[in-house]
Amino acid sequence: MSRRAPVSQEVPRYAHIVQSLMESWFRGKTGTGVYYDYSANSTIAIQYHGTIVAKCIDNDLCYIIELNTGGYKTATTKNRINDVLAIMAYPQRVRQKKYKWFIGDEEFYDGMRVSIQKGAQ
Repeated sequence: MSRRAPVSQEVPRYAHIVQSLMESWFRGKTGTGVYYDYSANSTIAIQYHGTIVAKCIDNDLCYIIELNTGGYKTATTKNRINDVLAIMAYPQRVRQKKYKWFIGDEEFYDGMRVSIQKGAQ
């Protein structure tokens, strides 16, 4: 992502609501930041240390959440991803079984996208 700005800068109204909620949720959590990405329309990025663990993309019909571990499948990374899924009211969470991560029955992979119909929150 090329240009990121903290929540204090002007963002579209719907994005501001989601970003404000995420920023308050993650406040005080070490190494976690929430940004609005001006280079990609309506994208909110959640960064844990140097990795964008989630991007929330608003399109006309739904919210798309793109998930990424950056190769760090740690308990904290999983918690941050699950926090985003909870905030966005996604019905499933990342779970682990025999050292593999899953969302529902699908094995988790970096770049995985889940979608939420607008109005489902």
